[in-house]
Amino acid sequence: MARKFRGSDTQTIDAKGRVSIPASFRRVIEAGDPDWKDGLRASLVIVFGPKSQNFLKCYTVKGIEAIENRIETMKLGSRDRLSLEKIFHTQSLEVQVLEDGRIVLPAKLREKLDLKDKALFVAASDKFLLWNPDAYADEDDTVEEWIASKGPGFDPESALPEPGAAPAEIDPACAEARQARFRCRPACSADRVFWSS
Repeated sequence: MARKFRGSDTQTIDAKGRVSIPASFRRVIEAGDPDWKDGLRASLVIVFGPKSQNFLKCYTVKGIEAIENRIETMKLGSRDRLSLEKIFHTQSLEVQVLEDGRIVLPAKLREKLDLKDKALFVAASDKFLLWNPDAYADEDDTVEEWIASKGPGFDPESALPEPGAAPAEIDPACAEARQARFRCRPACSADRVFWSS
């Protein structure tokens, strides 16, 4: 089973846009790059996406290849395929992890997120997200709202499907929310489906 990203960390961005990747994240990036070995720089792909996406999705080489393989199964010329190709091919870039564990965030990506001197790394299973720390505060609130909506004593683990269960269908309301804000509403059971796509 592929290693997963875990945890979150805030890192400093220097004047040249360099930011350190948390050490545990680097291990996953290296394991997810088939060409990496000691002495070489590991690569990852940053998907900055459309204007409405206010965070960066960062994938290992194997992770982005898995998405590209899924796109290639879609109908040629379909609007869905063309849109996904634009997001994951055109609105993305490959970067390398420098010897000191840092990556360089281009100015256009820093401007997109209004990043100044800090960036927040957030694990999301097979990828990690880069956020402006101030913008992410609202995302933390949605988790608390979801837990509160379940009532006193709610155990988040109880929301998981039974082992071997088929993937959940995405609620149409979530699909609409996705288009609007690129995330499902807090109480939606399809959160895990969207973030894994």
